[in-house]
Amino acid sequence: MNNNLKKHTLTQLIILLPRAEAVFDDYQNKKKSGPCFEGTRVSLLREMANWVTGSDGSRMYILSGLAGIGKSTVAYTIASRAADLNLLGASFFFSRDEADRNNAKKLFTTIAYQLCVHNETFAKAIGDVLVTERGSAATTKDPQEQLQVLLLDPLRSIVQLRDRPILVVVDALDECCEDDVRAVLEGLSQLVRSLPSFKVILTTRPLPYLDYFLGNQIQGGHKLFHLQDIESKVVDGDIRIYIKYNLSLEQVRKRYPRRQWYASDEQVDALVCAAGRLFIIASTAVRYILDKSASNPAAQMQKLLHACAQDHTPFRDLGHFYTVILRNIIPADCDDDDIVSRYQSVVGAIIFVSRPLPVTTLALLIDMDIDDIHAVLEKLQSVILLSDEDVPRIYHKSFPDYLTDQARCKDPCLRIDPKIGHTQIAACCFGITNKHLKYNILGLGDPARFMSNEDGLKKDGITDLQLQEKIPLQLRYACVYWANHLEVANIEDTDLMNGLAKFVDEHTLHCLEVLSLIGNLDSAHRAIRVVLKLLVQFAFTRYIK
Repeated sequence: MNNNLKKHTLTQLIILLPRAEAVFDDYQNKKKSGPCFEGTRVSLLREMANWVTGSDGSRMYILSGLAGIGKSTVAYTIASRAADLNLLGASFFFSRDEADRNNAKKLFTTIAYQLCVHNETFAKAIGDVLVTERGSAATTKDPQEQLQVLLLDPLRSIVQLRDRPILVVVDALDECCEDDVRAVLEGLSQLVRSLPSFKVILTTRPLPYLDYFLGNQIQGGHKLFHLQDIESKVVDGDIRIYIKYNLSLEQVRKRYPRRQWYASDEQVDALVCAAGRLFIIASTAVRYILDKSASNPAAQMQKLLHACAQDHTPFRDLGHFYTVILRNIIPADCDDDDIVSRYQSVVGAIIFVSRPLPVTTLALLIDMDIDDIHAVLEKLQSVILLSDEDVPRIYHKSFPDYLTDQARCKDPCLRIDPKIGHTQIAACCFGITNKHLKYNILGLGDPARFMSNEDGLKKDGITDLQLQEKIPLQLRYACVYWANHLEVANIEDTDLMNGLAKFVDEHTLHCLEVLSLIGNLDSAHRAIRVVLKLLVQFAFTRYIK
């Protein structure tokens, strides 16, 4: 009985480990990335698979490549194949669109949880640590301490006895916040040094700190492969296979049963040339051509090839290609300010929100009609995915990178200004909080009667549905993330600062109450630091003027 009770306790502690939805085959990852198309990247995947099971001495394989070249699909494929062979211990796919996945706060706790699921012996060892005060406290500490307490210490003696490798796949380090990149690289390096049975595959765009990190690895042990070094003819062949299949008659008729159109060999060759070795151009081009809102793949193909033929070269870069896509919604020399403003507000909100939101919530956050948002999204289906839950997500990081870069996106009608976008969202956040926040927002009998919110809510009969009604998603978002937007906003904006002043004077405690009720009180200290920092900047700016 005692053993059963102990096992149940360990299981509960493992279940409660803080973790992000960052596994390679989580729903959103599968929709945005997915595996390499069959018959492509064959040599690279074979080399990486041989590395996983081989013994060349290196423990960490770093796959570096430019934006849009296909790093995430390679990472997904390797993780999937390793999982099929029971070699995958854990995976973590960073994403700057997701608050839990754009930093290292939950990286090692997520890896610890997956290792518990992967292996019962690992689960017992990590569970035994979580029972202790040190282990329990480590779950909210910095990444280095999480790694040491939850992984290295409990697993060191166990993994020495293993013959088979344990693979950890980490994708898109470049989408992790800059402050945490060092912690991730050094943590993963320490993991494979301390636990010899572990191997790590890491994908990233080229990063300054990565060069420094590799240059300081005295013992080596890390293998670096630049994805752009693959021969052009091999990459072109892979892209040709992908395009030819997806624009075949069979695939086109799945979308348009009555259509007889399919891409000719000449058109496929032209698209391969236009892609310029970037898989993201190939995949986006396919989505553009098969766009349901256009309902005319032949015409879409002609538009795309005409844009390419004007220069008689492949698309100069991703920016050039994205400009062609954006002309669907903002024509060249557009003089309709309402169309431009609507586009910039909608796309800017999707790019800048700290976590993806349903269209209904997005509409309340930016004070725009739902139909107006859908009107924008319908014309940008090749670059913005609208999920079954009506949540818009950017397909690829290179899209917002282009839109927010003044040097690359030279058309002011297409460009999205981060300062303006964050100012608008921050002002809307304060509008929401100042309208809805109030003392004892749930109407509890006596909020101070209980030591935990759970006990109080249960006693007063507050259900999850009632909690959602009293604290709707737009209010939750505003309370948790207003500081993220304020930090980047224009603090000279009068409406914004008036909203902040009213919020601070009248609703600070009410906001803390909401954060406590929804389990996000840990975000409050950062918000306070942001405000103090901005107030100092504001005062100094006024002083020197």
